[in-house]
Amino acid sequence: MTIRTILVPFDGSEAAKLVMELGLRFGKDHGANVRVLNVRSDPKDTIPLLGEGMSVSMIEDMIQAAEKDGGERAVRGRKMFDALVK
Repeated sequence: MTIRTILVPFDGSEAAKLVMELGLRFGKDHGANVRVLNVRSDPKDTIPLLGEGMSVSMIEDMIQAAEKDGGERAVRGRKMFDALVK
């Protein structure tokens, strides 16, 4: 059985960085194409979990902060990937 493609999930964590390194090394050793998937949740999915008693502006602020964090993790992931494949 030949492995052609390896999918590596990435969420911005240090553990994900190690997984990315291993996936890239394994792909190189076996001549496989490596795809890195940036995994993040939709901040709007957490609204029901926030509970009552929060104002709309507080919820919007939390959503914006989560979106910003997700974007920053994606940028870090791209930088890690670029550094590893050089």
